[in-house]
Amino acid sequence: LPAWILALGPRFGHGPARATEAPPHPESPAGRLLAAVARGDLGPEAASRLPQALETSRFEDAHAGLGGFGGSTAEFALWAARLGLFEPQPDQALAVWQLYRQLTASEPVPPSGADLAAQWLGGLARVQLWPQPTVTEARLGRARSALLVFSAASIAGRKVATHRHLPELRDQGLFEADSRLVKALSPWTNRAEGWFAAPDSEASELGAILDGVAEALAGLGLELPATREDRAVLRALPGVLGVKGAGALQADALLVLCKPEGPMQNQVIQAAEARGLRLVSQAPPREPGLFREE
Repeated sequence: LPAWILALGPRFGHGPARATEAPPHPESPAGRLLAAVARGDLGPEAASRLPQALETSRFEDAHAGLGGFGGSTAEFALWAARLGLFEPQPDQALAVWQLYRQLTASEPVPPSGADLAAQWLGGLARVQLWPQPTVTEARLGRARSALLVFSAASIAGRKVATHRHLPELRDQGLFEADSRLVKALSPWTNRAEGWFAAPDSEASELGAILDGVAEALAGLGLELPATREDRAVLRALPGVLGVKGAGALQADALLVLCKPEGPMQNQVIQAAEARGLRLVSQAPPREPGLFREE
């Protein structure tokens, strides 16, 4: 099924190294990348750049290591660009995704890497990985001013580890092309295709799609009870058009589509913060993909 993934600030980045800092964990995607470079698997030029890069570069996590916003794939992307494996251009998104998939193929359940391709491209990316991988930019249109994004990562016990979540999905048979998951989500992804095809689509229809996807996932047991409670509280507020969680078991973040009038959005923000959620983005601007600062 296709996914629509929105790039948001604050940005991850590479900055000057600190003497006390350790390199990426060997089993992380970035760690696997650096090991392949060190072995010479990705060419002599990248291998020759590695020692200086390790001495001078460090990963800057704007989310303080709390997770939930693509940090591991961002780290992979930044090292791939830092070592000159790819130019930081939108048309390289699919190529860097293919290397990511190659280097994580030995994992018991390889991650999709869809968020890597989306971060590299920037904006709102439509990512389709099967049967033929494609990464293209979509538009939010008038719905952008209605979008609020909250992080739940700082709430104790909320985070669900993706590397544990994926094997559970596999064991339930949800990765098959005719699985209950695909059947439950297909009507909503079909509606989403129609919505994104019309530049001036009403935000209320996108809200209905968010609600529909959330309920379909909840019906399959793929929503944390705390997320369901958050959705119920925020969805009942005036002006709210749709609410959906994001991340493993929808636990990491909450997308809220609310009419852009200030009092309505302020009420949503206050209610969300009272539940421990943290506002990350309000009417998010188009965030560019990977770039090199001069």
